[in-house]
Amino acid sequence: MLLLLFFLIKMVTGFTVRNTHSSTYHNPVMVTQVIDALLLNVSLNNNVPRIYLDCTLGGGGHSEAILESLGPNDLLVGVDQDQHSLDFVSARINDPRFVPLKSNFRDLARTLPTLPTFHLLTCPIKVDGMFMDLGVSSNQIDVAGRGFSFMQHGPLDMRMNTDTGSSAADVINKSDESNLVRILRNYGDEPRARKIAKSILEDLPINTTTELVNSVGRVVPEFHKNKRLGRTATLARVFQAFRICVNDEMGCLSEGEGKDRRVFGHHAFPILSVQLLCVGVTGASVIRFFFSLFLRFHIDELDRL
Repeated sequence: MLLLLFFLIKMVTGFTVRNTHSSTYHNPVMVTQVIDALLLNVSLNNNVPRIYLDCTLGGGGHSEAILESLGPNDLLVGVDQDQHSLDFVSARINDPRFVPLKSNFRDLARTLPTLPTFHLLTCPIKVDGMFMDLGVSSNQIDVAGRGFSFMQHGPLDMRMNTDTGSSAADVINKSDESNLVRILRNYGDEPRARKIAKSILEDLPINTTTELVNSVGRVVPEFHKNKRLGRTATLARVFQAFRICVNDEMGCLSEGEGKDRRVFGHHAFPILSVQLLCVGVTGASVIRFFFSLFLRFHIDELDRL
């Protein structure tokens, strides 16, 4: 009981406090734990260059902290598929050891060698460690035009890379009942999946966040004695489910191979996938499954929704 109490206190006090690496774009969490885990078995020989990957660059907070712990000859590649993130961090971090790369981490085997930094190498690129912060960033939630938030009116997009792929509206408007149910159950653990799917189909076409909210709200009470079944929690699961589907987050995670990687997620589904992957990937590890057994989404992000 004392251990559980300590863990809950740590979640509330340690994971929501803004730190020196926070920005208007995103508040990075567990910075100390990330550094400790990523550099756990690092050699003290600074003459040997090391290469690290921040596979979910976001606002660059974790990258900034990682750079503070690297040697003068080391290199950190900041990877993100969201051009907004790359633009923000490129202006924020001015360090010759940092190289931004627009890519999904599933494509790194193809995109990493294209960086000019590696053009002169005559041997395969050896990556010493990689880090992933799974989920959506605060900035993506805050910008109504991205379509990630059910508290703001905007186009129902939800693509992290707005240059490619189908939007959430495309997915919804082209789906039948069975596919909507599959998405809501598999990626949102939604107990009312079929009822919500039927309501959505009655309202097609759905092109905005407000229209999706109204479809869900018609069959979900605003309040429920079980908070998980109330409207806010349900909308969070529904939007999460379509976001994961639109960005193929489970597929990306399964293809984002790495010998030594540190991963954490904001809800149960990436965490479950990482747990399964770790069985078959030598050296892979998960630094913390923070409050995945208690909450389905990050407290900071829930406040913004």
